[in-house]
Amino acid sequence: MQEQGFSVVIAKNIAELAEQANLIVSTTPATSPILNAEHIKPGTHITAVGSDTADKQELDVDRLAMADLVVADSFQQCQQQGEIF
Repeated sequence: MQEQGFSVVIAKNIAELAEQANLIVSTTPATSPILNAEHIKPGTHITAVGSDTADKQELDVDRLAMADLVVADSFQQCQQQGEIF
């Protein structure tokens, strides 16, 4: 990444990462939220793709409720699993 002109900083924890980021991509198998509402600054774009079964959850429900826009690739799938479920 640095060779392509990007600055790379390794965060010590999720809170530190979130306070510095304006774009977060989450692809974890988490079964409880790893991104809490109080960690995310306004205007941050979040792409959460790891929640692909009914028992997985990456985002705090309060964070999702604060979103200006929620985009789903499959409404049918999101009614059964994923962050929107």
